[in-house]
Amino acid sequence: SGERSGQLDGGEEDAERAPVRVRFALDRLKLSEKVILRGASGVLETGQDGATTGRVAGALAPGAEVTIRFEEPSDGPGTLSLESADAGAVLDATALYRGARGGRLTLDATLEEGSGLTGRVRIEDIAPYGLILPPRRLTTWRMVDRVFQQHQVPFNVTLEVGGWEV
Repeated sequence: SGERSGQLDGGEEDAERAPVRVRFALDRLKLSEKVILRGASGVLETGQDGATTGRVAGALAPGAEVTIRFEEPSDGPGTLSLESADAGAVLDATALYRGARGGRLTLDATLEEGSGLTGRVRIEDIAPYGLILPPRRLTTWRMVDRVFQQHQVPFNVTLEVGGWEV
């Protein structure tokens, strides 16, 4: 007979895969031990070639809305991108940095099995709050100065404190 069979898990190499599309809405989506996406909604799709793509949007905290997109091809590394119109709120909600306001955050990363995420984070137009740094004579101050100069970003130091080093 002309009948074909296969498994959704890819058991038979020549079996045709039916595309799958799933829309979802969740109250909470746990991204890590301490980071929860609230009001998460999105779509996951698996194509005939086995590649998976997805998009999810939600809030890490009030005002910290993010959109996450990912693609996992059937061969090769996957990609992940995260965008937010309020970088300061995202940095605050994830406890990475407190006190920043506004700005646009973009993260573009590659997902390599066994090595995690590698990529680039870009923050634009974040409010110009003064920095608190150790005295200018210490290497931490010079390091911060060099990075800001390399990216042609002006900054001002509001307060120099202590004698700590990073």
